[in-house]
Amino acid sequence: MKTVCTVILLVFYSSIFAQDYKAVDEKVDRYPGTFDNPNGLVTLISADFERPEEKVRAVFRWVATHVQYDMFLEAQVEVGIGLKVFSYKDQKEKDIKEKKFLEELALKTFVSQRAICHGYAALIEYLSLKLGITAKTVLGTLKSSPEQIGMIPGKADHAWNGVFINGKWELIDATLAAGYISERTESFEFHYNEAFFFMNPNRFVLNHYPTDEKWLLTQKSKKEFADLPLFFGSYFSKNYRINAPLSGTVSPADNQLVLSIEGLEFGDVLQYFLSERPGFEQANLSDLSNIIIPLDGMHSGYVSIFVNKDIVAMFKIAE
Repeated sequence: MKTVCTVILLVFYSSIFAQDYKAVDEKVDRYPGTFDNPNGLVTLISADFERPEEKVRAVFRWVATHVQYDMFLEAQVEVGIGLKVFSYKDQKEKDIKEKKFLEELALKTFVSQRAICHGYAALIEYLSLKLGITAKTVLGTLKSSPEQIGMIPGKADHAWNGVFINGKWELIDATLAAGYISERTESFEFHYNEAFFFMNPNRFVLNHYPTDEKWLLTQKSKKEFADLPLFFGSYFSKNYRINAPLSGTVSPADNQLVLSIEGLEFGDVLQYFLSERPGFEQANLSDLSNIIIPLDGMHSGYVSIFVNKDIVAMFKIAE
């Protein structure tokens, strides 16, 4: 199972957050798709926007809609090819070398318009700093596969950003905003998901756990993170809230999953799929706080929740 910046299941999109930044997005969408160097993009953004949050949004929008996820590079990194390491004598030397590495990665990403998560994050940081905005690359764990339910986060496999705006840190993930890897075509497809821009830390931590816990910007232990269900992009973009079960692991002894969900609209269709059973089943939505999903005697496997055919969350069946 891939663990480096896996975006294979983090699909799905919406326009919930579009109103605040619609004008910014529309203006950035008229920018050129390529520039001779980053200064061209920085100059345009500086001329068009004054507020720091608008400048960061412009950077986020351009990067997420122009940088393609590099599946070939991901495969290389998986087997240890293409990794860059360096030694250092002290913290000062480490900081200098890290800065040089991030700048080189950002420029490479800008020119090639291909990257895995570290490239997206490096470019966001680089462009933000050019615009006078403090930004940092954050390393940590992305919860992106059902096998991770119940697993304590370990070695960092993902990168995102913190940006300091109007006196506080905000979290963004341009990798997840850019699109997804289609299971049908096994290729990357651009599909912008703006939910990962300035997401509330209490939502962001549902699938991101930083190596340095100061970047949580909220309270959540590794054990609590491990115990969570697996949430997908549409869960965030559609602003759903699953209130029960809070644990990602369902006991087979219960022989059912009792689901409570907020955010559904009239006409929405909720279906579920049991990994050990064929086909989809449609749930009865007469009581959204008490949706009964029979486990049909399953002792292991997964329960996948879909709304309008978009996957929202997964739970693991285990003792």
